[in-house]
Amino acid sequence: MNDKVIKIYAATDIGTKEENQDHIGYYSIEETQMLDGDKSACESVIHDIQDGCLAVVSDGVSQFANSASASKIVVQAMIEHFPSFLLGNEDYIRRSVLAADETVRNYARHVEGRERAYAATMSALYVNDNHFIACNVGDSPIFLLRDRELTPLAHIDTLAQRKLDQGIDPEAIKPSDGHTLIQCFGQAKKIEPHVYLDSCKDNDIFIVMSDWTEDITLLKNRLLAYKDFNTGENPAQMLIEFMHRKTPDKSYIDNSSIIIMYATDTEDI
Repeated sequence: MNDKVIKIYAATDIGTKEENQDHIGYYSIEETQMLDGDKSACESVIHDIQDGCLAVVSDGVSQFANSASASKIVVQAMIEHFPSFLLGNEDYIRRSVLAADETVRNYARHVEGRERAYAATMSALYVNDNHFIACNVGDSPIFLLRDRELTPLAHIDTLAQRKLDQGIDPEAIKPSDGHTLIQCFGQAKKIEPHVYLDSCKDNDIFIVMSDWTEDITLLKNRLLAYKDFNTGENPAQMLIEFMHRKTPDKSYIDNSSIIIMYATDTEDI
C-alpha cells in the first residue's frame, strides 16, 4: 500500500431526539477530530499511513440520563490509548478498553456518587498500511466492504445475538431482545471487548456506525454507489440522510453517527 493515504469521512446527526447521545472521533499523529452536537460532519486525509488512524464511535445508552456524557468519555479515553493500537498487541488493546471502562465508572462515582450512572457502547477501528484492528463493546457495528461483499467485523452484544449463537430458533426471539445489551461501558459487570485483527487489501472500505442496521444489502448497495467518493459530498453524511429517509416512523428517528475509512492512492485525492 505504498504512496497511499487514509481518507476519512465522519458525520453525526441528532435525528428527532432531544439530545444527541452519540460521540465520534478519530486520531492520528497528524490530526484529531471529535464530533457531537445536533448535526456535524468533517473529512480528513491522513498521510502518515504507516502509523495509521484510530476511529471511535460511541452510542450512549438512552435509558441512562448521562448517556451523552458517557459516550464522550469513552471516545476521549479510547483515543488516549492510541499507542496500544499502534503496537498492534491484542492484550494491550483489551487492557486499554478495560481502562476506558474504569474511566467511565470513576467519572460517574465522582460526579453522580454512584458508578453505574453512565452507560455507552463503543466500536473502534484502527487502520494502517498493512492491517486493521476492529474492537467493540455493545451493539455498535463495524463493517468491511471488500470485493463487493459487506462483512460484519464487530460482535453484537445483545440478548438476541446471544440466543442466535446458542442455536435458539429466530422465531422464538423477542423484538425487545435485539435492544437488550449484554454488556456496555459504565456498568458493574466486567466487560469483555471483542478484538479482531487482519491484513488490509487494496480498495478495502471500512464503516463504523453507532447503530445496527437490519438491511445489510441496502447498506452495501449504498456504499457501492458512493465508492468512487468523487461526488464532492461527504458519503457518511449522505448515508445517514438516506437511512433517515428510509425510517418508517418519521416521528422517531434515532441519533446516527458514521465514520468511513479507506486507503487510496495519493494521486486520487
